[in-house]
Amino acid sequence: MTLLGGTLALTLPLAAQPAYADLEVPVDVLNGTFARPKVDDRPGEMKWDGETPFGWDGGEPKETGGSGVDGGGTVSPAAAGRQDGRQAANLHRGREVRSISTRLWDVRKGAQVQIAWEDSPSTYYKRDGWSSERCAENQAGREQTYEFSWGARSDQKQTFSTKELPGLGEANWDSGKRSRTFTATEDQQRITFTSTTEDSDNYFCGPMLANVRASQDPASYDAGVSKTALPPAKAYKGNNRERDLASAVSTCTEGARKCTFEVYPWSAHPYFDVARTIDEAAVNCTRNAITDRRDIVLKASEYNSLGQNKPVGYHLVKDYKDMLPLVATGFEEYSTYPYSWGNEERKRQITLSIQPGEVTWLELQAARERFEGAFTEIVDTTSNSNVERDRKRLFATFDGPSTGRPDRLYQRSGPLNPVELLKCDKTRPTAITPDNR
Repeated sequence: MTLLGGTLALTLPLAAQPAYADLEVPVDVLNGTFARPKVDDRPGEMKWDGETPFGWDGGEPKETGGSGVDGGGTVSPAAAGRQDGRQAANLHRGREVRSISTRLWDVRKGAQVQIAWEDSPSTYYKRDGWSSERCAENQAGREQTYEFSWGARSDQKQTFSTKELPGLGEANWDSGKRSRTFTATEDQQRITFTSTTEDSDNYFCGPMLANVRASQDPASYDAGVSKTALPPAKAYKGNNRERDLASAVSTCTEGARKCTFEVYPWSAHPYFDVARTIDEAAVNCTRNAITDRRDIVLKASEYNSLGQNKPVGYHLVKDYKDMLPLVATGFEEYSTYPYSWGNEERKRQITLSIQPGEVTWLELQAARERFEGAFTEIVDTTSNSNVERDRKRLFATFDGPSTGRPDRLYQRSGPLNPVELLKCDKTRPTAITPDNR
C-alpha cells in the first residue's frame, strides 16, 4: 500500500460513472396497451364490458380516502376499432361514470413525468331484433370528456375531450396528441383517468383510451440522507399501499422461487462517506524523522431500509437470508461488480513517515454504494385471470461498502498543539537514580 500526497486511491473518472440525471428514462406502464384480459369478440357482435384492465383499478379504496368504485372495462379489438387491432379501455360501465387507475412503479416523488395516450369516443352500438342500444342521439357529433389526474388537488388534474362521435359504431382515434407533463407528487406515482361524460344514458357510451405510455426525468438524489436513516421501505398489494411490510417480506423469503429484485439505475448513487479517524495518532518529539510501521484493520457495515423499519426491523443477513441472493443478482445486472453485505475485515500494512515536531494520523473515507430497488412477486402473466390484483411489491433502499471503487485513506500531519508541545518538553518520567560516584 502506497500513500500518495495523502490519498491512497482515486475514484473512477466521471465519464466512467453512470449518468441518468439529465436523460429521459422510459417508464414501464403495466398493461398500458390494455391487452389483458384478452376479450374475444362475440360472434356477430362486439364487446365493451370486459373486466377492468389487469394492473388497473378504479382508484384509491375508501379506506384511504378514495372513491372505492369499480374500474372501467376492457373493450374487444373489433369494438375498439383501432388500426393496430389492439384492445382499449372504456371509462363507462353499466350506465355509470368510471375511472381506471394504475401506478408508475419506478417513479419517485419530484420526478418530471410525461404521460402520453390515445383516445376515441365510444363505438357502442348493439342491435338485437327490433330493439337497439347505442350512444345517445344527443351525443352524435359531440366530443366525450374525461379527466386525467395525478393527485387530489385541483392543479393536479386536467380535462381532455375526444374527437367528435362520427356515427354509430365508428371509432375516431386521436393518436399521438394526448399527453401531460407533471411533477410526481409521490413515490410510485398513481395516475387516474375518469370519465366526465355524465349525460350518457346507455351502458358503455363514454371515452375509450389506448396505448398509455410514460417517460421521466428522474428526481435528483438527496445526497444528504444519512445511511443510518434511509427512506422508509414500502409494501403494496396490487396498487394499494399495505399498512406494514410483513406480508410482502414473507412472500419473498422463499427467494427466487417467489420474487425478483430490480435495481433502478437512476437511483444508484456511488459516494464517499464522511472521513473518520482510524488507529492511533503518532507524535514525533525527536529532532529527526521517524518511521512507523503498523497493521490496520478496515471494516464497514451495510445498511438498508428493511432493517431500519419501525417498529419491526427485517434484518436480511441475520433472519431473511433467502432474500440476499435476490438483491445480489439484481445489483450485478446493473453493475459490473458484486454488492457487499459488509462486516468483512480487510487488513493492511502501512508505513508512516513522521517529521520532527509533527503529529501524524490516519483518516478513512469509505467508498459506498446506495440504490433503490423493488422486490416483485412472480405471477403467471400469461393467464387470463387478474393476478395483478393481489401481486406483492416491496420497495427498499440499500447502502453498502463498494467493491468496485477504492476507499480513500489519508495520512494527515500537522504541528504539535500546546498540550503536545508541553508533553514533549517534559523530562524523562523515571525515578531519580542515585549517583554513587
